[in-house]
Amino acid sequence: MRGWFQRHGTFPLALFAFTRAAYMLVSFMGLELVPHLWFHEDGRQMFLKPYPWIDGLCRWDCGWFVTLYKDGYSTLENAKVFPLLPMLGWGVEKAIGLHHLLVFLLVANGAALASYYVIYKLFR
Repeated sequence: MRGWFQRHGTFPLALFAFTRAAYMLVSFMGLELVPHLWFHEDGRQMFLKPYPWIDGLCRWDCGWFVTLYKDGYSTLENAKVFPLLPMLGWGVEKAIGLHHLLVFLLVANGAALASYYVIYKLFR
């Protein structure tokens, strides 16, 4: 494994770690300094409230994925979302049994890390 990282570069992994740490720090600071940000329209993220550094990562798209998780593609509004990420999230949740919000964060961040490696290899 170490040889793989030496050949393919640690830059994408370092960039990923730096950006996630920065996102989590800014999320934590924002949610702690402005407490009214906790109030969400449907309470869908109450599971993450004890973890403000993670909850901040779930502020934008998690609403779409939770809606798709609960209702599927039942409305025209839901049809805007490409089905790959919700399907991967559903499959991972069924395989390992984590809460669906954590699974969507894991799948999305795993895809981001993979894209960093692809972009690094393309433009290196």
